[in-house]
Amino acid sequence: MDPAAHPFTAHRAAAAGPSFVPSALERAVLPETATVVREIREPSRLLRAHGIRATVTVYGSARILSPEAAKAALEKVRAEAGKSPKDAEGRRRLSEARKALAASKYYSIARELGALVANEGQGAVAVVSGGGPGIMEAANRGAFEAGGPSVGYNIKLPHEQGLNPYATPSLKFTFENFSTRKMSLRHGAMGLVYFPGGFGTMDELFEVLTLIQTGKMARVPIVLVGEKSYWAKVLDFDEFARMGLIAQNDLSLFAFAETAGQAWQAIVSGQAPAAPVARP
Repeated sequence: MDPAAHPFTAHRAAAAGPSFVPSALERAVLPETATVVREIREPSRLLRAHGIRATVTVYGSARILSPEAAKAALEKVRAEAGKSPKDAEGRRRLSEARKALAASKYYSIARELGALVANEGQGAVAVVSGGGPGIMEAANRGAFEAGGPSVGYNIKLPHEQGLNPYATPSLKFTFENFSTRKMSLRHGAMGLVYFPGGFGTMDELFEVLTLIQTGKMARVPIVLVGEKSYWAKVLDFDEFARMGLIAQNDLSLFAFAETAGQAWQAIVSGQAPAAPVARP
């Protein structure tokens, strides 16, 4: 956006006359401000234009492979290193490939959840993800294959993946800012579903928990997918409570699910009828 075209700058220009020149600060800051405003407003407009009344947002690792890709990767390692490699590098590769295959079950669950949301939502409830590979791709894929709206909110990063092919073409949006992307991911959601993931997934989870705990965000069903034993190893919430670092009732802010069906039930059992997505 041309800084001179910004409403604030244009107002000053009209007052100063034809000799007006935007300040260095205006030239540097106003285009970025315009980008932030666009990233706040446009995603919800897209949803409204498609008749989407609510969303289910799915978070999780970009590194988790589909079962097909994980099996192919394991077979490749076995072909190259053998089924019982004697060298350390071969053993490491085989171990990682086996772990990837075990983790691929989460891809299947996310894909099933995407289809379930699409079928149950009948076009009024969209699956939303960060638009990348892994769990994000799986959720978008499930909704796409079921014929439902599939939203991808990607972000520009020097080393980041592009949008996965399963987001509805007219429901793709690329952000430049993490803050506005995270805001849009949770905006209008009737449920937030977290699969195993890394720093990004944990950041998104704890931001939402903090916003709800402090009353800055209305309570919404939060579902952690995976065995409780997995989450206890990664994040021992009970220990937080035992140490007095959170209140005991803070543990009720989220539920656990091991299947797509359980995740969907956790969402609908804690959710009032969806209100239309609205934002100025």
